[in-house]
Amino acid sequence: MKRKPKSKSVCPIVGFGEKFKHARLTESQCKALKPDTKAIGCGVYGCAYPQRGSNKVVKFTADPEDVAGMKVMQDSGDSVKLYEAYRLRGVKGPGDRTLPKPVYAVVVEKVKPLNYEDAFYIDQVFGIVARSNAVVGILSKGQSKSIKKRTAAPEVLLALPGAKANIETGCKYFVSRTRGANINRCLKVALRALDITRNAAQHGMWFTDSHSGNFGYGKGGKIIASDLGLTYAKFDKPPADLRGWQGL
Repeated sequence: MKRKPKSKSVCPIVGFGEKFKHARLTESQCKALKPDTKAIGCGVYGCAYPQRGSNKVVKFTADPEDVAGMKVMQDSGDSVKLYEAYRLRGVKGPGDRTLPKPVYAVVVEKVKPLNYEDAFYIDQVFGIVARSNAVVGILSKGQSKSIKKRTAAPEVLLALPGAKANIETGCKYFVSRTRGANINRCLKVALRALDITRNAAQHGMWFTDSHSGNFGYGKGGKIIASDLGLTYAKFDKPPADLRGWQGL
């Protein structure tokens, strides 16, 4: 009787952002995480993959603040739902050198990207008017440097009564100059982004990288934050290690 040949590994080479090279998961990590072979998309510090056999997403990231931010915001209803989080040690980069920092793997809910209209309202109204001028902009000459360096208390975001008024003004401006734009939808989307940013501030985070690519539609079409990297979020307790990572 002939023995059946061993099946070839379907463990994909995965990416974790533009800053680092790709690496291959071990068989045990593949079994635990089940990433598909084709990425949904990549950013500077991370890449996301569909999880085989589920409606979830596996994200590999070199930004601990993204993972910490998800954990901090879980009870808020403003962030992507986090199912699992792991720390991956011993990642090898170019020249077979171990990277100085660990990378992470998280299993999260699948979030639908914003449509063109809602993305426009966040980038052109919330992003420019609120984030640049009212939320984390220059409040006074004495505060501007500390705000830009993110050393001031994040609660300062909550004390900016001009943020909402500036968004209302911004919506009126862009809607008056954009065919098909809707003032009510603009206000709803931009103010929702402001609420998420302020909620993050209440949790001690700076959600300044709040462009449309870092938002999406969660359950019921609710707009939520899908990426909380670069927020200065910190772990109360680091994720468990998922060992055996093999670098290429």
